[in-house]
Amino acid sequence: MAWRLAAFGVRAAGAAAGLGLLTLIATVVAAQAHRAAAADPIGPAGLIVVFGGDFRDGRCHIDTDYRTIRALEIAATMPGAALLVTDRLAPAPDVMAANVAVLAHLNGLPPPARVLIEPRATSTFENVRFSRDLMGGDMPARVILVTDAVHMARARLLWRHFTGTWPDFALARAPGEAFSRARALYHLREAAAWWLNLGKIAAWEGLGLIGLDDAQRGAVIR
Repeated sequence: MAWRLAAFGVRAAGAAAGLGLLTLIATVVAAQAHRAAAADPIGPAGLIVVFGGDFRDGRCHIDTDYRTIRALEIAATMPGAALLVTDRLAPAPDVMAANVAVLAHLNGLPPPARVLIEPRATSTFENVRFSRDLMGGDMPARVILVTDAVHMARARLLWRHFTGTWPDFALARAPGEAFSRARALYHLREAAAWWLNLGKIAAWEGLGLIGLDDAQRGAVIR
């Protein structure tokens, strides 16, 4: 009996490792596909959404700066577009608004027509959910997401889940250099995040089926 359990454990571990490897490869393929498909120039949109790279200790993450600069470049070609930054900013949303203004000035770019800050999100799942809630009925028909190529596929899938539409996208610099340890670790984290977010989507829909509203589901799924 013991050897059967041990054999089952080995097979299960092998299956999990194989699935993990396939997921890792999928993140690389998806990133390359988004790089290849990135449009230049990008067509007009009503809203440009920047996914923050995690606000900590009163400072904006460098990845957020790269993404914001890319969004500002796009906004400069779309005078009527609003720019929305979603990040873990509470209780300091004004810091991000100031950072957007500073980055525009330092890069010789005009300030966007409107800057919106979504300060509550602690994950990509909440980035999308809270951005949808913030826009409400004012969500434009065309939206551009701005993040890096590794993160983009998951961000777009979650946007499709919460809004019912596929967003356009623009790519910013990804963490680390190509083939670097930092980039490899980023792909590993993204592979794990895919399974975590698929679980979140399943749980979100399951809790909805038993009658829980968004606020109740959001209390347990972040």
